[in-house]
Amino acid sequence: MNLNDFKTRYQALQQSVEADFLKDPDSAEALVLARSDGVDELLEDIWQSFKMGNDLCLVAVGGYGRSELHLYSDVDLLILIPNESHDTYQEDISNFLTFLWDVGLEVGHATRDIQDCIYAIDDLSVVTNLLESRLLIGNNSLFLKMKSMIKASNWSSQSFFVEKQKEQHNRHLNFSNTAYNLEPNVKESPGGLRDIQTITWVAKWYFDVNFLSDLVDKNYLTENEYALLKQGQLFLWKVRFALHIIAKHREDRLAFQYQKQIATILGYTDGDRMAVESLMKDYYQTVTKVSRLNDILLQLLEDRVLHTQNLNERFNINYGYIQTNNDQVFVKTPSAFIEIFLLIAKHNYIRGISASTLRQMQFSLNIIDKDYHKKRNNNRLFIELLQQKQGVNKALKLMNRYGILEHYIPAFGKIIGLMQYDLFHAYTVDQHTLFVIRNLRRFFVPDFSKEFELCSEIAQNIQKPELLLLAGLFHDIAKGRGGDHAQLGSKEARDFCKHHQLKAQEIDLVAGLVEKHLLMS
Repeated sequence: MNLNDFKTRYQALQQSVEADFLKDPDSAEALVLARSDGVDELLEDIWQSFKMGNDLCLVAVGGYGRSELHLYSDVDLLILIPNESHDTYQEDISNFLTFLWDVGLEVGHATRDIQDCIYAIDDLSVVTNLLESRLLIGNNSLFLKMKSMIKASNWSSQSFFVEKQKEQHNRHLNFSNTAYNLEPNVKESPGGLRDIQTITWVAKWYFDVNFLSDLVDKNYLTENEYALLKQGQLFLWKVRFALHIIAKHREDRLAFQYQKQIATILGYTDGDRMAVESLMKDYYQTVTKVSRLNDILLQLLEDRVLHTQNLNERFNINYGYIQTNNDQVFVKTPSAFIEIFLLIAKHNYIRGISASTLRQMQFSLNIIDKDYHKKRNNNRLFIELLQQKQGVNKALKLMNRYGILEHYIPAFGKIIGLMQYDLFHAYTVDQHTLFVIRNLRRFFVPDFSKEFELCSEIAQNIQKPELLLLAGLFHDIAKGRGGDHAQLGSKEARDFCKHHQLKAQEIDLVAGLVEKHLLMS
Protein backbone atom coordinates (compact mmCIF):
# COMPACT_ATOMS: atom_id res chain seq x y z
CA MET A 1 0.00 0.00 0.00
CA ASN A 2 1.77 3.11 -1.25
CA LEU A 3 0.28 6.47 -0.31
CA ASN A 4 2.09 8.29 -3.12
CA ASP A 5 0.70 5.91 -5.74
CA PHE A 6 -2.86 6.59 -4.61
CA LYS A 7 -2.22 10.35 -4.41
CA THR A 8 -0.85 10.28 -7.95
CA ARG A 9 -3.90 8.36 -9.19
CA TYR A 10 -6.28 10.80 -7.54
CA GLN A 11 -4.45 13.86 -8.84
CA ALA A 12 -4.44 12.36 -12.34
CA LEU A 13 -8.21 11.80 -12.10
CA GLN A 14 -8.79 15.40 -11.02
CA GLN A 15 -6.55 16.80 -13.76
CA SER A 16 -8.15 14.62 -16.42
CA VAL A 17 -11.70 15.59 -15.46
CA GLU A 18 -10.80 19.29 -15.33
CA ALA A 19 -9.02 19.19 -18.70
CA ASP A 20 -11.93 17.37 -20.35
CA PHE A 21 -14.39 19.94 -19.03
CA LEU A 22 -12.31 22.87 -20.28
CA LYS A 23 -12.24 21.25 -23.73
CA ASP A 24 -16.00 20.66 -23.74
CA PRO A 25 -18.18 22.20 -20.99
CA ASP A 26 -21.21 20.37 -22.42
CA SER A 27 -19.61 17.15 -21.15
CA ALA A 28 -20.40 18.12 -17.52
CA GLU A 29 -23.01 15.35 -17.14
CA ALA A 30 -20.57 12.69 -18.29
CA LEU A 31 -17.78 14.12 -16.15
CA VAL A 32 -19.64 14.14 -12.82
CA LEU A 33 -20.23 10.44 -13.47
CA ALA A 34 -16.62 9.91 -14.59
CA ARG A 35 -15.24 11.45 -11.40
CA SER A 36 -17.64 9.34 -9.34
CA ASP A 37 -16.54 6.17 -11.17
CA GLY A 38 -12.88 7.10 -10.70
CA VAL A 39 -13.35 7.68 -6.98
CA ASP A 40 -15.24 4.36 -6.75
CA GLU A 41 -12.24 2.48 -8.13
CA LEU A 42 -9.83 4.35 -5.88
CA LEU A 43 -11.84 3.68 -2.72
CA GLU A 44 -12.36 0.02 -3.54
CA ASP A 45 -8.62 -0.48 -4.04
CA ILE A 46 -7.75 1.35 -0.81
CA TRP A 47 -10.41 -0.65 1.10
CA GLN A 48 -8.94 -3.90 -0.18
CA SER A 49 -5.38 -2.80 0.60
CA PHE A 50 -6.47 -2.17 4.20
CA LYS A 51 -7.96 -5.70 4.32
CA MET A 52 -11.12 -4.37 5.96
CA GLY A 53 -12.74 -7.82 5.90
CA ASN A 54 -16.10 -9.20 4.82
CA ASP A 55 -18.15 -8.30 7.89
CA LEU A 56 -18.53 -4.60 7.12
CA CYS A 57 -19.15 -2.55 4.00
CA LEU A 58 -18.39 0.81 2.41
CA VAL A 59 -21.41 2.75 1.13
CA ALA A 60 -21.66 5.89 -1.01
CA VAL A 61 -24.37 8.29 0.17
CA GLY A 62 -25.78 11.69 -0.80
CA GLY A 63 -24.61 13.17 -4.09
CA TYR A 64 -21.88 10.56 -4.30
CA GLY A 65 -24.56 7.90 -3.84
CA ARG A 66 -26.26 9.38 -6.93
CA SER A 67 -22.91 9.09 -8.78
CA GLU A 68 -22.81 12.87 -9.09
CA LEU A 69 -19.41 14.23 -8.08
CA HIS A 70 -18.36 17.68 -9.18
CA LEU A 71 -14.68 18.54 -9.24
CA TYR A 72 -14.41 19.42 -5.54
CA SER A 73 -17.61 17.88 -4.17
CA ASP A 74 -17.27 16.05 -0.87
CA VAL A 75 -17.14 12.27 -1.01
CA ASP A 76 -19.84 11.23 1.49
CA LEU A 77 -19.38 7.75 2.94
CA LEU A 78 -21.17 5.45 5.34
CA ILE A 79 -19.22 2.58 6.86
CA LEU A 80 -21.68 -0.10 7.94
CA ILE A 81 -20.50 -2.45 10.67
CA PRO A 82 -22.09 -5.41 12.50
CA ASN A 83 -24.19 -4.49 15.53
CA GLU A 84 -22.28 -3.47 18.66
CA SER A 85 -18.84 -3.74 17.03
CA HIS A 86 -17.66 -0.11 17.15
CA ASP A 87 -14.73 -0.91 19.43
CA THR A 88 -13.66 -3.84 17.24
CA TYR A 89 -13.29 -1.77 14.09
CA GLN A 90 -12.59 1.71 15.47
CA GLU A 91 -8.82 1.70 14.89
CA ASP A 92 -9.02 0.16 11.39
CA ILE A 93 -11.70 2.63 10.29
CA SER A 94 -9.78 5.58 11.72
CA ASN A 95 -6.65 4.53 9.82
CA PHE A 96 -8.65 4.04 6.63
CA LEU A 97 -10.24 7.50 6.82
CA THR A 98 -6.93 9.17 7.67
CA PHE A 99 -5.42 7.54 4.59
CA LEU A 100 -8.25 8.92 2.41
CA TRP A 101 -7.57 12.44 3.67
CA ASP A 102 -3.84 11.97 3.04
CA VAL A 103 -4.65 10.93 -0.52
CA GLY A 104 -6.42 14.28 -0.93
CA LEU A 105 -10.06 13.24 -0.81
CA GLU A 106 -12.51 15.56 0.99
CA VAL A 107 -14.48 12.94 2.89
CA GLY A 108 -17.71 13.26 4.83
CA HIS A 109 -18.26 10.09 6.83
CA ALA A 110 -20.34 8.24 9.38
CA THR A 111 -19.80 4.83 10.95
CA ARG A 112 -22.98 3.06 12.01
CA ASP A 113 -24.32 -0.38 12.77
CA ILE A 114 -27.91 -1.25 11.83
CA GLN A 115 -29.15 -0.26 15.29
CA ASP A 116 -27.49 3.15 14.90
CA CYS A 117 -29.21 3.54 11.53
CA ILE A 118 -32.59 2.76 13.09
CA TYR A 119 -32.07 5.53 15.65
CA ALA A 120 -30.63 8.01 13.14
CA ILE A 121 -33.24 7.46 10.43
CA ASP A 122 -35.75 9.69 12.23
CA ASP A 123 -33.55 12.57 11.07
CA LEU A 124 -34.65 13.91 7.66
CA SER A 125 -31.12 14.51 6.37
CA VAL A 126 -30.04 10.99 7.36
CA VAL A 127 -32.97 9.25 5.69
CA THR A 128 -32.44 11.36 2.55
CA ASN A 129 -28.77 10.39 2.43
CA LEU A 130 -29.56 6.71 2.92
CA LEU A 131 -32.29 6.86 0.27
CA GLU A 132 -29.56 7.51 -2.31
CA SER A 133 -27.03 5.04 -0.96
CA ARG A 134 -25.22 2.45 -3.05
CA LEU A 135 -22.80 -0.27 -2.08
CA LEU A 136 -19.17 0.25 -3.08
CA ILE A 137 -17.55 -2.81 -1.55
CA GLY A 138 -18.04 -5.21 1.34
CA ASN A 139 -20.88 -7.12 2.98
CA ASN A 140 -23.84 -7.01 0.59
CA SER A 141 -26.33 -8.63 2.99
CA LEU A 142 -25.57 -5.95 5.61
CA PHE A 143 -26.16 -3.25 2.99
CA LEU A 144 -29.47 -4.81 1.88
CA LYS A 145 -30.58 -5.02 5.50
CA MET A 146 -29.95 -1.30 5.86
CA LYS A 147 -31.84 -0.54 2.63
CA SER A 148 -34.86 -2.59 3.70
CA MET A 149 -34.86 -0.75 7.03
CA ILE A 150 -35.43 2.59 5.24
CA LYS A 151 -38.81 1.59 3.83
CA ALA A 152 -39.76 -0.04 7.12
CA SER A 153 -39.05 3.21 8.99
CA ASN A 154 -41.62 5.62 10.42
CA TRP A 155 -41.36 7.78 7.30
CA SER A 156 -44.50 7.50 5.21
CA SER A 157 -44.83 9.10 1.78
CA GLN A 158 -46.92 11.80 3.43
CA SER A 159 -44.51 12.64 6.25
CA PHE A 160 -41.47 12.57 3.95
CA PHE A 161 -43.19 14.85 1.45
CA VAL A 162 -44.33 17.37 4.06
CA GLU A 163 -40.93 17.55 5.74
CA LYS A 164 -39.14 18.00 2.41
CA GLN A 165 -41.63 20.71 1.53
CA LYS A 166 -40.89 22.47 4.83
CA GLU A 167 -37.16 22.06 4.27
CA GLN A 168 -37.42 23.69 0.84
CA HIS A 169 -39.61 26.50 2.20
CA ASN A 170 -37.08 27.29 4.94
CA ARG A 171 -34.19 27.13 2.46
CA HIS A 172 -35.95 29.57 0.15
CA LEU A 173 -36.58 31.92 3.08
CA ASN A 174 -32.83 32.00 3.69
CA PHE A 175 -32.48 33.46 0.20
CA SER A 176 -35.40 35.90 0.65
CA ASN A 177 -37.57 33.69 -1.59
CA THR A 178 -35.91 35.02 -4.74
CA ALA A 179 -33.79 33.41 -7.42
CA TYR A 180 -32.61 36.84 -8.54
CA ASN A 181 -29.85 37.49 -6.05
CA LEU A 182 -26.89 39.04 -7.88
CA GLU A 183 -24.56 36.47 -6.32
CA PRO A 184 -26.85 33.42 -6.28
CA ASN A 185 -26.06 30.05 -4.78
CA VAL A 186 -26.11 27.55 -7.65
CA LYS A 187 -27.06 24.73 -5.31
CA GLU A 188 -29.31 26.22 -2.62
CA SER A 189 -31.01 29.32 -4.13
CA PRO A 190 -34.60 29.01 -5.45
CA GLY A 191 -34.52 27.27 -8.82
CA GLY A 192 -31.10 25.79 -8.08
CA LEU A 193 -29.87 22.21 -8.04
CA ARG A 194 -31.43 21.51 -4.66
CA ASP A 195 -34.90 22.27 -6.05
CA ILE A 196 -34.36 19.64 -8.75
CA GLN A 197 -33.12 17.18 -6.11
CA THR A 198 -36.19 17.86 -3.94
CA ILE A 199 -38.46 16.85 -6.82
CA THR A 200 -36.37 13.71 -7.29
CA TRP A 201 -36.35 12.79 -3.59
CA VAL A 202 -40.08 13.08 -2.93
CA ALA A 203 -40.99 11.39 -6.21
CA LYS A 204 -38.48 8.61 -5.58
CA TRP A 205 -39.96 7.95 -2.16
CA TYR A 206 -43.54 7.95 -3.44
CA PHE A 207 -43.04 6.04 -6.70
CA ASP A 208 -40.09 3.88 -5.54
CA VAL A 209 -37.99 4.64 -8.64
CA ASN A 210 -34.27 5.21 -9.07
CA PHE A 211 -33.99 7.69 -11.94
CA LEU A 212 -35.64 10.95 -12.96
CA SER A 213 -36.47 9.41 -16.34
CA ASP A 214 -38.58 6.72 -14.59
CA LEU A 215 -41.04 9.44 -13.60
CA VAL A 216 -42.10 9.83 -17.24
CA ASP A 217 -43.24 6.19 -17.24
CA LYS A 218 -45.17 6.87 -14.02
CA ASN A 219 -47.04 9.73 -15.77
CA TYR A 220 -45.69 12.16 -13.21
CA LEU A 221 -43.41 14.00 -15.66
CA THR A 222 -44.25 14.78 -19.26
CA GLU A 223 -41.52 14.26 -21.85
CA ASN A 224 -41.24 18.03 -22.21
CA GLU A 225 -40.98 18.61 -18.44
CA TYR A 226 -38.31 15.93 -18.18
CA ALA A 227 -36.35 17.57 -21.02
CA LEU A 228 -36.62 21.00 -19.35
CA LEU A 229 -35.43 19.61 -16.02
CA LYS A 230 -32.46 17.89 -17.66
CA GLN A 231 -31.57 21.07 -19.58
CA GLY A 232 -31.75 23.09 -16.37
CA GLN A 233 -29.67 20.54 -14.49
CA LEU A 234 -27.00 20.43 -17.22
CA PHE A 235 -26.70 24.22 -17.34
CA LEU A 236 -26.37 24.47 -13.55
CA TRP A 237 -23.85 21.61 -13.55
CA LYS A 238 -21.75 23.45 -16.13
CA VAL A 239 -21.79 26.62 -14.04
CA ARG A 240 -20.95 24.71 -10.85
CA PHE A 241 -18.17 22.75 -12.52
CA ALA A 242 -16.58 25.95 -13.82
CA LEU A 243 -17.02 27.54 -10.39
CA HIS A 244 -15.06 24.69 -8.78
CA ILE A 245 -12.27 25.01 -11.33
CA ILE A 246 -11.85 28.74 -10.71
CA ALA A 247 -12.23 28.62 -6.92
CA LYS A 248 -10.07 25.47 -6.66
CA HIS A 249 -12.29 24.21 -3.86
CA ARG A 250 -15.96 23.36 -3.23
CA GLU A 251 -17.89 26.56 -3.92
CA ASP A 252 -21.55 27.12 -4.73
CA ARG A 253 -21.94 30.90 -4.52
CA LEU A 254 -21.73 32.58 -7.91
CA ALA A 255 -19.75 35.53 -6.55
CA PHE A 256 -18.95 38.57 -8.71
CA GLN A 257 -15.24 37.68 -8.69
CA TYR A 258 -15.97 34.39 -10.49
CA GLN A 259 -18.68 35.38 -12.96
CA LYS A 260 -16.50 36.78 -15.78
CA GLN A 261 -14.14 33.79 -15.72
CA ILE A 262 -17.06 31.36 -15.76
CA ALA A 263 -18.52 33.17 -18.77
CA THR A 264 -15.19 32.75 -20.58
CA ILE A 265 -14.87 29.05 -19.69
CA LEU A 266 -18.43 28.38 -20.89
CA GLY A 267 -17.74 30.06 -24.23
CA TYR A 268 -19.62 33.35 -23.83
CA THR A 269 -18.20 36.32 -25.76
CA ASP A 270 -18.81 40.06 -25.68
CA GLY A 271 -21.27 41.37 -28.26
CA ASP A 272 -24.33 43.58 -27.92
CA ARG A 273 -24.26 42.40 -24.32
CA MET A 274 -21.19 41.67 -22.19
CA ALA A 275 -20.33 37.97 -21.93
CA VAL A 276 -20.92 37.96 -18.18
CA GLU A 277 -24.35 39.57 -18.64
CA SER A 278 -25.29 36.87 -21.17
CA LEU A 279 -24.19 34.18 -18.72
CA MET A 280 -26.22 35.63 -15.86
CA LYS A 281 -29.27 36.17 -18.09
CA ASP A 282 -29.14 32.48 -19.05
CA TYR A 283 -28.70 31.59 -15.38
CA TYR A 284 -31.76 33.57 -14.25
CA GLN A 285 -33.90 32.23 -17.11
CA THR A 286 -32.85 28.69 -16.22
CA VAL A 287 -33.63 28.96 -12.50
CA THR A 288 -36.96 30.62 -13.30
CA LYS A 289 -37.93 27.60 -15.43
CA VAL A 290 -36.75 25.20 -12.72
CA SER A 291 -38.74 27.13 -10.08
CA ARG A 292 -41.90 26.93 -12.20
CA LEU A 293 -41.45 23.20 -12.71
CA ASN A 294 -40.72 22.73 -9.02
CA ASP A 295 -44.00 24.49 -8.13
CA ILE A 296 -46.01 22.45 -10.65
CA LEU A 297 -44.51 19.06 -9.86
CA LEU A 298 -44.60 19.40 -6.08
CA GLN A 299 -48.23 20.53 -6.25
CA LEU A 300 -49.10 17.56 -8.46
CA LEU A 301 -47.38 15.24 -6.04
CA GLU A 302 -49.11 16.92 -3.10
CA ASP A 303 -52.45 16.11 -4.72
CA ARG A 304 -51.42 12.45 -4.97
CA VAL A 305 -49.70 12.10 -1.61
CA LEU A 306 -52.02 14.15 0.59
CA HIS A 307 -55.35 12.94 -0.78
CA THR A 308 -57.84 11.31 1.59
CA GLN A 309 -56.11 8.66 3.66
CA ASN A 310 -58.04 6.53 6.11
CA LEU A 311 -56.37 6.28 9.53
CA ASN A 312 -58.94 4.12 11.32
CA GLU A 313 -62.72 3.76 11.59
CA ARG A 314 -62.99 7.20 13.19
CA PHE A 315 -60.52 9.45 11.39
CA ASN A 316 -59.07 10.17 7.96
CA ILE A 317 -56.69 12.75 6.52
CA ASN A 318 -57.89 14.94 3.67
CA TYR A 319 -55.24 17.11 1.99
CA GLY A 320 -53.19 17.22 5.14
CA TYR A 321 -56.02 17.90 7.62
CA ILE A 322 -57.37 15.27 9.99
CA GLN A 323 -61.14 14.90 10.06
CA THR A 324 -63.79 12.54 11.43
CA ASN A 325 -65.37 9.87 9.25
CA ASN A 326 -68.84 10.95 10.45
CA ASP A 327 -70.37 13.64 12.65
CA GLN A 328 -71.09 11.28 15.56
CA VAL A 329 -67.51 10.23 16.32
CA PHE A 330 -67.06 12.32 19.49
CA VAL A 331 -70.56 11.48 20.74
CA LYS A 332 -70.22 7.72 20.23
CA THR A 333 -66.51 7.50 21.14
CA PRO A 334 -65.65 10.21 23.70
CA SER A 335 -62.03 9.02 23.88
CA ALA A 336 -61.69 10.38 20.32
CA PHE A 337 -61.14 13.81 21.91
CA ILE A 338 -57.70 12.55 23.03
CA GLU A 339 -57.15 10.10 20.18
CA ILE A 340 -57.25 12.84 17.54
CA PHE A 341 -54.26 14.58 19.15
CA LEU A 342 -52.38 11.30 19.52
CA LEU A 343 -52.82 10.77 15.77
CA ILE A 344 -51.56 14.30 15.08
CA ALA A 345 -48.41 13.53 17.09
CA LYS A 346 -47.90 10.18 15.34
CA HIS A 347 -48.34 11.54 11.81
CA ASN A 348 -46.15 14.62 11.55
CA TYR A 349 -47.43 15.46 8.06
CA ILE A 350 -50.88 16.37 9.46
CA ARG A 351 -51.22 20.13 9.08
CA GLY A 352 -54.09 20.57 11.49
CA ILE A 353 -57.73 19.72 12.17
CA SER A 354 -60.38 20.29 9.50
CA ALA A 355 -62.94 23.06 10.07
CA SER A 356 -65.89 20.65 10.13
CA THR A 357 -64.19 18.49 12.76
CA LEU A 358 -63.35 21.55 14.88
CA ARG A 359 -67.05 22.46 14.85
CA GLN A 360 -67.99 18.95 15.96
CA MET A 361 -65.48 19.19 18.79
CA GLN A 362 -66.83 22.54 19.97
CA PHE A 363 -70.45 21.31 19.86
CA SER A 364 -69.53 18.19 21.88
CA LEU A 365 -67.16 19.66 24.50
CA ASN A 366 -69.67 19.04 27.29
CA ILE A 367 -68.90 15.32 26.91
CA ILE A 368 -65.57 15.98 28.64
CA ASP A 369 -67.07 16.15 32.14
CA LYS A 370 -65.45 15.95 35.59
CA ASP A 371 -65.18 12.15 35.34
CA TYR A 372 -63.72 12.09 31.83
CA HIS A 373 -60.10 12.11 32.97
CA LYS A 374 -60.78 9.16 35.27
CA LYS A 375 -61.71 6.80 32.41
CA ARG A 376 -58.94 4.29 31.76
CA ASN A 377 -59.04 4.44 27.98
CA ASN A 378 -58.73 8.22 28.04
CA ASN A 379 -55.85 7.94 30.51
CA ARG A 380 -54.07 5.40 28.32
CA LEU A 381 -54.37 7.59 25.23
CA PHE A 382 -53.09 10.70 27.03
CA ILE A 383 -50.03 8.92 28.42
CA GLU A 384 -49.40 7.37 25.00
CA LEU A 385 -49.47 10.88 23.53
CA LEU A 386 -46.76 12.01 25.97
CA GLN A 387 -44.68 8.94 25.06
CA GLN A 388 -44.41 9.84 21.36
CA LYS A 389 -40.94 10.61 19.99
CA GLN A 390 -42.27 13.49 17.92
CA GLY A 391 -45.22 15.84 17.73
CA VAL A 392 -45.96 16.06 21.48
CA ASN A 393 -45.50 19.81 21.69
CA LYS A 394 -47.58 20.38 18.55
CA ALA A 395 -50.40 18.17 19.89
CA LEU A 396 -50.47 19.86 23.31
CA LYS A 397 -50.49 23.33 21.74
CA LEU A 398 -53.50 22.34 19.64
CA MET A 399 -55.20 20.78 22.67
CA ASN A 400 -54.75 24.12 24.43
CA ARG A 401 -55.89 26.18 21.45
CA TYR A 402 -59.13 24.24 21.03
CA GLY A 403 -59.99 24.02 24.73
CA ILE A 404 -59.43 20.29 25.19
CA LEU A 405 -56.50 20.57 27.60
CA GLU A 406 -58.42 22.72 30.08
CA HIS A 407 -61.37 20.31 29.95
CA TYR A 408 -59.16 17.25 30.42
CA ILE A 409 -57.07 18.91 33.16
CA PRO A 410 -59.43 21.42 34.83
CA ALA A 411 -56.59 22.92 36.88
CA PHE A 412 -54.87 23.89 33.62
CA GLY A 413 -57.89 26.02 32.71
CA LYS A 414 -57.17 28.25 35.72
CA ILE A 415 -53.74 29.29 34.39
CA ILE A 416 -54.85 30.08 30.83
CA GLY A 417 -54.23 33.77 30.20
CA LEU A 418 -52.79 34.23 33.70
CA MET A 419 -50.15 36.97 33.72
CA GLN A 420 -47.06 36.91 35.93
CA TYR A 421 -45.86 40.37 36.84
CA ASP A 422 -42.18 39.68 37.42
CA LEU A 423 -38.87 39.89 35.58
CA PHE A 424 -38.58 36.15 35.02
CA HIS A 425 -41.60 35.38 32.84
CA ALA A 426 -42.44 36.95 29.47
CA TYR A 427 -45.55 34.85 28.79
CA THR A 428 -48.83 33.87 30.40
CA VAL A 429 -48.56 30.80 32.63
CA ASP A 430 -50.17 28.45 30.11
CA GLN A 431 -47.87 29.58 27.28
CA HIS A 432 -44.84 29.45 29.58
CA THR A 433 -45.79 25.86 30.44
CA LEU A 434 -46.03 24.87 26.77
CA PHE A 435 -42.62 26.46 26.12
CA VAL A 436 -41.22 24.36 28.96
CA ILE A 437 -42.69 21.24 27.34
CA ARG A 438 -41.14 22.24 24.01
CA ASN A 439 -37.70 22.69 25.57
CA LEU A 440 -37.93 19.43 27.50
CA ARG A 441 -38.78 17.60 24.27
CA ARG A 442 -35.77 19.20 22.56
CA PHE A 443 -33.42 17.53 25.04
CA PHE A 444 -34.33 14.26 23.32
CA VAL A 445 -33.93 15.52 19.73
CA PRO A 446 -30.43 15.14 18.19
CA ASP A 447 -30.77 18.40 16.20
CA PHE A 448 -30.70 20.36 19.48
CA SER A 449 -27.85 18.47 21.15
CA LYS A 450 -25.40 21.34 20.62
CA GLU A 451 -27.84 23.90 22.00
CA PHE A 452 -28.53 21.86 25.16
CA GLU A 453 -25.35 19.80 25.36
CA LEU A 454 -25.44 18.65 28.99
CA CYS A 455 -29.21 18.20 29.13
CA SER A 456 -29.20 16.24 25.86
CA GLU A 457 -26.51 13.94 27.23
CA ILE A 458 -28.48 13.34 30.43
CA ALA A 459 -31.72 12.83 28.47
CA GLN A 460 -30.27 9.80 26.69
CA ASN A 461 -30.38 7.92 30.00
CA ILE A 462 -33.99 8.82 30.84
CA GLN A 463 -36.12 5.74 30.30
CA LYS A 464 -39.54 7.43 30.61
CA PRO A 465 -39.49 10.96 29.17
CA GLU A 466 -43.26 11.21 29.71
CA LEU A 467 -42.66 11.57 33.47
CA LEU A 468 -40.48 14.62 32.86
CA LEU A 469 -43.16 16.08 30.58
CA LEU A 470 -45.84 15.53 33.22
CA ALA A 471 -43.70 17.41 35.74
CA GLY A 472 -43.29 20.22 33.22
CA LEU A 473 -47.02 20.30 32.58
CA PHE A 474 -47.84 20.60 36.30
CA HIS A 475 -44.92 22.68 37.60
CA ASP A 476 -46.84 26.00 37.54
CA ILE A 477 -50.39 24.68 37.44
CA ALA A 478 -51.25 26.11 40.87
CA LYS A 479 -50.04 29.64 40.11
CA GLY A 480 -52.42 32.44 41.04
CA ARG A 481 -54.24 30.58 43.82
CA GLY A 482 -52.34 32.03 46.75
CA GLY A 483 -50.17 29.85 48.93
CA ASP A 484 -47.17 27.80 47.85
CA HIS A 485 -47.86 26.97 44.20
CA ALA A 486 -45.14 24.30 44.16
CA GLN A 487 -46.77 22.42 47.06
CA LEU A 488 -50.26 22.82 45.62
CA GLY A 489 -49.07 21.81 42.15
CA SER A 490 -47.36 18.75 43.58
CA LYS A 491 -50.69 17.58 45.02
CA GLU A 492 -52.44 18.19 41.66
CA ALA A 493 -49.73 16.18 39.90
CA ARG A 494 -49.95 13.33 42.41
CA ASP A 495 -53.74 13.05 42.02
CA PHE A 496 -53.48 13.17 38.23
CA CYS A 497 -50.80 10.48 38.13
CA LYS A 498 -52.84 8.21 40.40
CA HIS A 499 -55.84 8.50 38.07
CA HIS A 500 -53.52 7.57 35.20
CA GLN A 501 -52.38 4.38 36.94
CA LEU A 502 -48.72 5.33 37.22
CA LYS A 503 -46.56 3.28 39.58
CA ALA A 504 -45.96 4.63 43.09
CA GLN A 505 -42.30 5.37 42.36
CA GLU A 506 -43.24 7.25 39.18
CA ILE A 507 -45.89 9.26 41.02
CA ASP A 508 -43.36 10.25 43.69
CA LEU A 509 -40.89 11.33 41.01
CA VAL A 510 -43.36 13.56 39.14
CA ALA A 511 -44.81 15.07 42.32
CA GLY A 512 -41.31 15.57 43.74
CA LEU A 513 -40.09 17.39 40.64
CA VAL A 514 -43.07 19.74 40.77
CA GLU A 515 -42.60 20.35 44.49
CA LYS A 516 -38.86 21.10 44.15
CA HIS A 517 -38.86 22.84 40.75
CA LEU A 518 -38.07 26.26 42.26
CA LEU A 519 -34.74 24.87 43.48
CA MET A 520 -33.81 24.32 39.83
CA SER A 521 -34.83 27.75 38.58
